[in-house]
Amino acid sequence: MIFKKLFPKSLYKRFIIIIALPIIIIQLVSFCVFYYNHLAAVNKNLGQMNASEIKFIIKNYENLQLNNLLATILQDLAINIKPVKNDPKHLANISKIIDPYQKFREQLSIAGLNLINIEKTRHKEIAMIIQYQDQFFKIDMATKKITPSRVNIFIFWLICTSFTLLFISIIFVKNQIKFLKQLKDSAEKYGRGLVDENIRPSGSEEIRSLGLSFIRMRDRIKRQVTQRTEMLSGVSHDLRTPLTRIKLQLEMLPKSKAINELKVDIEDMENLIEEYLEFAKTENIEKPTSILIGEFLQNQIINPYLRSNKNINTSIDLGNKICAEFKIISLKRALNNLLDNAFNFADIVDFKARKSNRNLIITIEDNGPGIPLKERKNVLKPFYQIDNSRNLDKKSSNNYKSKGSGLGLAIANDNISSQGGRIKLSKSQLGGLKVIIYLPL
Repeated sequence: MIFKKLFPKSLYKRFIIIIALPIIIIQLVSFCVFYYNHLAAVNKNLGQMNASEIKFIIKNYENLQLNNLLATILQDLAINIKPVKNDPKHLANISKIIDPYQKFREQLSIAGLNLINIEKTRHKEIAMIIQYQDQFFKIDMATKKITPSRVNIFIFWLICTSFTLLFISIIFVKNQIKFLKQLKDSAEKYGRGLVDENIRPSGSEEIRSLGLSFIRMRDRIKRQVTQRTEMLSGVSHDLRTPLTRIKLQLEMLPKSKAINELKVDIEDMENLIEEYLEFAKTENIEKPTSILIGEFLQNQIINPYLRSNKNINTSIDLGNKICAEFKIISLKRALNNLLDNAFNFADIVDFKARKSNRNLIITIEDNGPGIPLKERKNVLKPFYQIDNSRNLDKKSSNNYKSKGSGLGLAIANDNISSQGGRIKLSKSQLGGLKVIIYLPL
């Protein structure tokens, strides 16, 4: 669980880890295998051979019979050796964490030689002082006789090659993921009612296929929404014609109680048709407009209710400089619908607006009868009505609680959803319904 929390969330960072982790592991394995196995074995063999040669030369250094042989050996081995008269123990090296001559020291110790000091003197050459019994000798020889000279080059090319491949891989992955980011932004815009016509599939075959599938899906949804809107609008308009004829015929008939009841029913049907048409309007494509949120809420939403002497308490903690793009008509229709329904069933309404990190949060509370917990999801559905509590439709007649089509909250929900937001219903501290609206900024 801890690893899952620490693991990055973005696809780009995950791809980098997927590529970088194997390269780092290969580097470590190669370095360990080469350095601690192959290189250690080579250094051990070199140290053993050089320790034997040095011991033989030191033991026979004063043997006059072998002077010519030793001179030839020293010349062939490119070794310069001479005794040291003063005690050089004060030159002893300080032990290092990483000692490149460790194997050489070990083999000298096995041969009975004590390495007092070793250091580089010139390019590719080292000087060392070795103690044998009570004698000290200074020896100059090539570095490559003690340790391989290509180790640093090997490590350098190992690291450079790995980082070069990692850099190329990161660029390649970034180009592949670039379209996925565009596709994500386009899907988010489409969810808020915006249409991004500039999206062009690119990248690998699978990613291009994903982009084309998204474009086809978007076009199919647009066609289905348009067809449904046109059908609902057409049916609602078609119903007006026979209703108008019926009203004319009723006006020509003698007045009676039955005629008056029919007129009331026709009026209810006309109100229902108006609600159907308003629901169809929520599907219309409205372009978002940049607005000052605080100013819009105060002037367009709150002030009309204040002028009507409505008991509405406001708290808009936004300031006048926060701008955002919204569908103004849809947002205004949704907020007015919710506030109208709140005032239909309550005397006191609280309206609050604030900003979070990513959202505009609008809260509407009232002291009305509220909505039961089990009905809160259902009232978001079109044409759903509550019999025993409250109906969140717009006011359609004087006998409001018994009339309506169940589209009020559905219209508000569609208007908010079309802008990428959502509505949450809960119980208010005032005793009634609490509506929380989240709109992305």
